[in-house]
Amino acid sequence: MGFTRQMGALLRRRHASSAREMVAYHLGKHGQDSDTDFPYRAFLENIERLKKLAHLSCSNEELDRYLWLAGLYCKWQKDSAKKKK
Repeated sequence: MGFTRQMGALLRRRHASSAREMVAYHLGKHGQDSDTDFPYRAFLENIERLKKLAHLSCSNEELDRYLWLAGLYCKWQKDSAKKKK
């Protein structure tokens, strides 16, 4: 499977915002590109930056799965905290 096709799966997910938020969270102080004219390209560049900085050797599919699930978990935690107040 080609790079573009693999990475395209990241934004096609129903909860793509979860993945984008997790990329931003993990890049943290290293910053991220936020090209408003080409957000998809910026997202792909951020993914590659994250993989390089974290020395990740996982496949794009594995990273996609992690980012998506981690994002959903963070949202669940925030929602749970709001309900307790």
